[in-house]
Amino acid sequence: MRLDNKEKVKILRVDAGEASWADDAVAAEATLTIYVGGVELLSLLYTPPMAVELALGYLLSEGLIKCKDDVSSLVLRKGSVLVGLNGAVPVSAPAARVLTSGCGGGITFTYPQGIKQIKKLRSGLTVPHEAVTALANRFRKESSLFEETGGVHSAALSDEAGFLAFAEDIGRHNAVDKVFGKCLMDGIDTRDKILLTTGRISSEILLKAVKRAVPVIVSRGAPTSLAVTLADRLGVTLAGFVRGRRMNIYTHHERVKVK
Repeated sequence: MRLDNKEKVKILRVDAGEASWADDAVAAEATLTIYVGGVELLSLLYTPPMAVELALGYLLSEGLIKCKDDVSSLVLRKGSVLVGLNGAVPVSAPAARVLTSGCGGGITFTYPQGIKQIKKLRSGLTVPHEAVTALANRFRKESSLFEETGGVHSAALSDEAGFLAFAEDIGRHNAVDKVFGKCLMDGIDTRDKILLTTGRISSEILLKAVKRAVPVIVSRGAPTSLAVTLADRLGVTLAGFVRGRRMNIYTHHERVKVK
């Protein structure tokens, strides 16, 4: 099943007081319901495609699965992904759900209780600042859907030489989950890699990266105060406002080598 990631709409374009009808592209927004063990877990608003990657990435982020072997079956249907697990489904009670700062208001089962269980990252990764800015510039040009619609976020995992996984979505959290779901499906090791995102770096984005042992996060946007605090404590390098040849390094600057 393939859904389009954009739709054509008729608009009235006004330029310098002159009006004219035109066709325009807008990012697609659809509902995806995730079922786990035959039970409806939640529904997400997302941009097709990569529904399966999004579902798996979300389950990874929530700690409901740890590896590909935890998944016994995957069924993609219109508007839903049915995931079978090997073993019980450790889903918290609805009262434990938290409304996050994600686009549209994300739902998490593990935040903030799960933070105490996360260990500090130990990584020997270092990267020249020129490589960071070069990656960020290439990353910006990768998003063809953004160029067409201006309405999506992008995320990518990189090993400095190139992009190992890339995704676009109306939600920045969804884009990151798609990337990690793609890595799970394709057996891509996320340790000692670089996560790039177009959105602000919030605490939820930070924790998604930490859980996958990603020590460096790069964004054109800004981090939040809690993301900076957690990154410092958990051993993650946060680089924000990475544009052109400039960047702000908020935590663990020793990983970015500046001449």
